[in-house]
Amino acid sequence: MQNGIIKVGKYVIEPTTSVATLPSDEYNVINTKNGVVYISKKPLELFGVKFWVTIYFDKMHIKKVELSNASEKYKINYQTMNSTILEQLKKENNDFLLNNLGPASKENLSGLVYEYPWGKVMSYYDFKSAEAGIVICYF
Repeated sequence: MQNGIIKVGKYVIEPTTSVATLPSDEYNVINTKNGVVYISKKPLELFGVKFWVTIYFDKMHIKKVELSNASEKYKINYQTMNSTILEQLKKENNDFLLNNLGPASKENLSGLVYEYPWGKVMSYYDFKSAEAGIVICYF
């Protein structure tokens, strides 16, 4: 991950991945006016952890990958939100990054931030929307 390359499911995603090179057999594809969004049809594995994966492209190139932990214990929404579960998920996401990337470049209120020449890897936490996850942004 430190070089911007990840393998989720069968496919390798890297900073140079273009919309034309990612087949849609594991993803639902949504065309928008600003680009294309790929949403995994089922949880995909990355370093032994299953995530729901959303990949955003502009018209041609990858912009970001969002990873949402697919464990049943974290299946919550605004109505079923529980601050204890969200805190556990935030900790699990941060531990995942620490175990796979080492110490973060910095930490903010939302989570850990790793900065690289090709982009950033960040954990995020938003109590109001009942979301916590990991995002990989490509420059």
